Amino acid sequence: MEYFCDSESYLDRAKACLGKNEPQYLFYAAFELRCFVERRQHDYLEAQEKYRKSLPSRWKIGKQSAELRRIFNLDKIQKITNTFDDGLQFVGLYVPVSKSLKNHAERLGKLLHAREGSLSEQKFGETRTWLGKMLDHAGECQSGNMLSPVLYDKSTQKSIGAMTITLEHHKAHEFTHRARVGALMMAKVEYVDFETELP
Repeated sequence: MEYFCDSESYLDRAKACLGKNEPQYLFYAAFELRCFVERRQHDYLEAQEKYRKSLPSRWKIGKQSAELRRIFNLDKIQKITNTFDDGLQFVGLYVPVSKSLKNHAERLGKLLHAREGSLSEQKFGETRTWLGKMLDHAGECQSGNMLSPVLYDKSTQKSIGAMTITLEHHKAHEFTHRARVGALMMAKVEYVDFETELP
């Protein structure tokens, strides 16, 4: 049996562990969620090679986050709606790892070390609720189909770098059919709040 180490697999395993509803699986879910944040931030940094100054080790999520925030310092989702002249639209979403998700991931360490005493039923419930909220927020982060934001250079009045979007197969076909030299496309850029929240 293979153990996949991409962000989606970490998230799927975290969800499966929380679904077990048994105390020992909280610790496994915590590990998978921590790995999700490490991996997702690493994927962003790899994709943002043109912008980054450093590539911190995966387990240094604070340093990863600081470098990502140097590049894109908004705790919001970048939504780009692209419309061709015939009306076909496709949407690109850059969903950063929010400050709160990163902070909560750093706190997961307390679940990944040996504990004193036992885990009471009340503490189990509280921890499960906390991890569930983290899982929802991580799921929103994973829903983005862009690993890099589109940035704008004020001095040249042009975007920096290439916009890379992952599209479903049928949408990718429609896009490549229309994307050609001279094709007209309008891009609307919005910055929207996260739907999920972490305290």
